[in-house]
Amino acid sequence: MSFTEVTAEFAYSEGEGDRTLESWRHEHRKYYTRVLAVRGESFDEASLVVAESFELLNPKRAPKV
Repeated sequence: MSFTEVTAEFAYSEGEGDRTLESWRHEHRKYYTRVLAVRGESFDEASLVVAESFELLNPKRAPKV
């Protein structure tokens, strides 16, 4: 999916910042811009990103935080 297709639900589930899509885009825009610059590339909001989620299958074995 493109950067602009990431949903508010995904941004919330990632749990970073204030969990809003606006915050997610702001922070990830900075990250992708920085990382791609090292490679001599530039960030474009049409760029493809991987947004994957995981499901905890055995919560009894989850580490205690």
